[in-house]
Amino acid sequence: MAVVFRYFLSNGQPVERFWGFTNPPGHDAKSIDECIQASLEKVVAKPEKLISQSYDGTNGMSGQHAGVQAFIQCAYKNAQYVHCYAHHFNLIVGQATSQNQQVRLFFSNPSDITNFFDKSPQSCYSR
Repeated sequence: MAVVFRYFLSNGQPVERFWGFTNPPGHDAKSIDECIQASLEKVVAKPEKLISQSYDGTNGMSGQHAGVQAFIQCAYKNAQYVHCYAHHFNLIVGQATSQNQQVRLFFSNPSDITNFFDKSPQSCYSR
């Protein structure tokens, strides 16, 4: 799982920083929450400053009572959940590109890179 932080400088300029990869012990909401909380504890000095969180729309991530967003909001009261629509876009592009063989071949290599990191985070650590 990739952790990315977005924040604003004092002049209002947004900044996005890749923090790193983390490997949750399980795929359930609590395991993912613990990994995110561990990353946040290293960076967030004032919990009230964390005002937003964003994930794909799966129940494990966005669930109102037992999803990752609910666990994070318990610890960080101001961290409002914002749905990440990029996940839907990725699914649409994947389906659209699969309809034409030439387009499918063109996009297959970049998609393989994403799938490698998405499906096998352990392989990143074994090198």
